[in-house]
Amino acid sequence: MLFGIGNGATGLKAMVLGTVLLAAPTSVEAQIYPLMLSVEEPTDTRALQMEAEAIRLETERDRWDDAADLYRQAARLRDAGTLETARNYVKAGRLAYYAGEHRTAMFDLRNAGENAVAAGDVVTAARAYLDAAWIAVDLEEGELARDLTLRASRLTASPLLSQEDREYFQARVGSTAGL
Repeated sequence: MLFGIGNGATGLKAMVLGTVLLAAPTSVEAQIYPLMLSVEEPTDTRALQMEAEAIRLETERDRWDDAADLYRQAARLRDAGTLETARNYVKAGRLAYYAGEHRTAMFDLRNAGENAVAAGDVVTAARAYLDAAWIAVDLEEGELARDLTLRASRLTASPLLSQEDREYFQARVGSTAGL
């Protein structure tokens, strides 16, 4: 007999049930502090697992679309505006493009740019916007191409860019704007 509850599996069930009941909030507490009884893995752990699987799939050319999906899912699990989220979208966009999913790639790269800007990574943002703009031109999405090129163009004024990066992105903006 364990703590007067009995022995075996029945005793353990009663002890666990008693622990849950004792730990459950009163109705007033439940309104103020919602009870969170979740055994899901932390979001970051799930995102890392998806990235690991995507890395494995990247080696198989016929699975690039699946790898892109995993990177995209990992990005959605992460907090918006982080470097990890931006990097996941960049990888998703590149793989989607090479898998022939050009429209999806364009939006992945736009999302990468938005997240990179929010994280303060001007180089990644400008590159992602210009890559997305180039795809938009190819897809005959003129208005979207202009918007993405304008976003990149604004970033070329950033004091966070080296002179070399600034000149590189200004040249790309010029070549994209002319398409």
